[in-house]
Amino acid sequence: ARVTAKVGSATYMRYLDGGHGYGSSSEPMIHFGLGNATLIDELTIEFPPGYEMTLTNVAVNQRLLIQVPKPADLDCDGAVNGSDLGRLLGAWGQVGGADGRVADLNGDLTVNGNDLAILLEGWEP
Repeated sequence: ARVTAKVGSATYMRYLDGGHGYGSSSEPMIHFGLGNATLIDELTIEFPPGYEMTLTNVAVNQRLLIQVPKPADLDCDGAVNGSDLGRLLGAWGQVGGADGRVADLNGDLTVNGNDLAILLEGWEP
């Protein structure tokens, strides 16, 4: 995942991966040294294959537990609902850009009825 913190006019970026070799893992934590800052204006987390979550006005000096979104939660709001359906339908067809990669839930490079079925399996009213 790529995490970007914007504080005033400064931008800080960190990466988190699962590990560096067979049978190993990295500490699943990212730390930003922000000096005297008291607030992060915008904290953006980009998960593979392109899910993006943005938090605003985040207080510093705390630990946040950020969880990877459910596969069909295309807008990273914690629920699979009409908003996700709209994003999937907007990316319908051959995968072209980032929206298509996110909506291609089965990885076949086409957003179609198969992806719709996966989304509906996770549907939360």
